[in-house]
Amino acid sequence: MLRAEASRLVSVTRMDRIGLFGLQQYLARGLVRNRDRVLSEREKKGYDCVANADSSVYVGPLAEELAKELSLEELRQAMGFFESGAGRKLVESDLDVLARAFSGQAVELPRLSVQERRDLDQFRRTPVGKKLLVDGILNLDPIADTLARTSDELGRACARST
Repeated sequence: MLRAEASRLVSVTRMDRIGLFGLQQYLARGLVRNRDRVLSEREKKGYDCVANADSSVYVGPLAEELAKELSLEELRQAMGFFESGAGRKLVESDLDVLARAFSGQAVELPRLSVQERRDLDQFRRTPVGKKLLVDGILNLDPIADTLARTSDELGRACARST
């Protein structure tokens, strides 16, 4: 039950997409820095593999770590928030904004109504809101390590498939 709720939270909050987005951005920055270098056909296929990868590879590993960090009640409280109007708007934000929010950084969400801002502020004051958005769940070493490990595994799998 705990793992299923954690998987649901990962999917609803798009943490899986944040993980893949981070890897894709990392590779894109490398391409920009080395734009004068001609890529081999194998490298191009590797980049294409990552660019077209399915973010679901992150769900299981992230859910496993979230289940260690959050109780069943906290997972349910988080789902309640992220399925509310304010939570859905936060999740529907640009992935960069969402990644910053889950890293505990201040983000501007101008589309929130006064009530939705109150709901967000109220959630941030709860223990689970503090863990997810104030302290930044992505800053926790086990979560950050899981994102890095999963990205590394995906990158290697893409390299092997070329």
